[in-house]
Amino acid sequence: MSFDDVELNLKNQYTLCCPACGSAWAHHGAVTVYTRREEDGAATKTCVLPDGTVQQNIGKHHNPSGRRDGLAIQFYCEQGCGPIELTIEQHKGICTLGWRELTDPPAGTLMLPKARMRTA
Repeated sequence: MSFDDVELNLKNQYTLCCPACGSAWAHHGAVTVYTRREEDGAATKTCVLPDGTVQQNIGKHHNPSGRRDGLAIQFYCEQGCGPIELTIEQHKGICTLGWRELTDPPAGTLMLPKARMRTA
């Protein structure tokens, strides 16, 4: 699934909606921060899991930014969409927001079991 053409939809400027179905019932899970000491350098990935556990490692990762720092917040929609990530990418002094599908989420990062999801 591609979210390249999906606008960030905020109802009443407060509600973040699922980019796949438009539902306002999306829940966030793991938050991942990617930092680099230098442009194009190896990134440090720091992930805070829903249970409060922190994981950190250095190397090539799924950083939303190809050259700078980035941020990814995992979401799962109650309508069954996802998992997806809201990303913030930094490039040449500009920060952009986007969505991406999370095809292989790391173990322990999802906070809503599928049994609790609503079916469409």
